[in-house]
Amino acid sequence: PLTRTFGSNTLWTESEPGKGDFRPFELEYGECMAFWGLQVEHFTVPNETGFTRASIDFRLIPERMEFWQGGADRLHDRFVYQLEGGWRLRRLQP
Repeated sequence: PLTRTFGSNTLWTESEPGKGDFRPFELEYGECMAFWGLQVEHFTVPNETGFTRASIDFRLIPERMEFWQGGADRLHDRFVYQLEGGWRLRRLQP
């Protein structure tokens, strides 16, 4: 965040899907936090701290993911998932 986040001026999330153990992200200026926002519940509460949170949020949505697995004699098994309406799997090598 661009400012310190704590208590009610930050995002609250559970540690695992369905666990319900909600806690605030408490971060200092410049720290980063990553979490699986599509899998865990998260929310904000009314800010009663007297401090405003200023942060930048990034959401990464892949369209293509390529994987390599080492093989004998450097003959790697390569495949790619491509988002085309749904995820399509295609083998690249060998």
